[in-house]
Amino acid sequence: MFFLLLSTNETAIIVHLTFLMCLNVFGQKNNYEVLDNDKRTGLPSMVKLNQEVNIQDFQQWFKLNFQVEDEFIFVLKDKQKDELGFEHFRFNLYHGSNKVFGEDIIAHVKKNNVLSFNGYFISSLTKPNQSISEEKALTLALNNMNAKQYKWELPLEEKELKRATKGPFASYYPASEVVYAPTDGDFKPENYKMCYRFEIYAHEKLIHHSDRGFEYCNPKYTEFAEENGIMMSMTKQYDPYENAAAERVNRTLKYEYGLKKVIKNTDIAQKVTKQAVFIYNNLRTHFSLDL
Repeated sequence: MFFLLLSTNETAIIVHLTFLMCLNVFGQKNNYEVLDNDKRTGLPSMVKLNQEVNIQDFQQWFKLNFQVEDEFIFVLKDKQKDELGFEHFRFNLYHGSNKVFGEDIIAHVKKNNVLSFNGYFISSLTKPNQSISEEKALTLALNNMNAKQYKWELPLEEKELKRATKGPFASYYPASEVVYAPTDGDFKPENYKMCYRFEIYAHEKLIHHSDRGFEYCNPKYTEFAEENGIMMSMTKQYDPYENAAAERVNRTLKYEYGLKKVIKNTDIAQKVTKQAVFIYNNLRTHFSLDL
């Protein structure tokens, strides 16, 4: 993935936030409690609300309480409901029509009222004065990547993508997206720049790692893999320590979320497994990702 600044030839990365104005009485003191701050900007990153705020009014409340520019808006990315009855609204942050890439606000809601939220944001952005063309930006990105071959150059890869996505016009050819990103990974508001974002897929051999199950050792499967450029990788023995990354996640789900216990029936097992996976992916603290 590459980001090319519209005003220079530098490469970038991103973040940020947005909202609408509201002439309401939301902005009084003690409306919320800050539980944690963003180490990068000093702005709140985890907040508990001390008043009832309907999810429909959340953007307005947020903007008024945190003094965010008018151009910032929330765009709902997805909504999920957990087994405890909470709904979790994940919003992407946009400045006008341009995404502030990589930053979300997650509102935790019960009975349509926002109880808390977490995420990262800045309150203002500087608009660019100059620009480069999309064609030049893509050329710079490809020169930077310097791959021998790209997926869109391979008819078999393009055909499989169209089949998998059921999209007759789907392609790996990189389409641009104009976004905001901070230069050099510095998340101060003054360092955000407007950029071209490209997803570039270089053609490298796919590695399929597995245990030594007979289905993976089957000559028909290994021949299929070889014909399609897939490199086979197997453990020396039937040993979970040789597939450590996957087994480490399994251990966490078993011991932290109770999946190791005897579960009465399949229906309950499916529910608790679904809840464990949801919490692990969306709510659990991941220190390796600074989350």
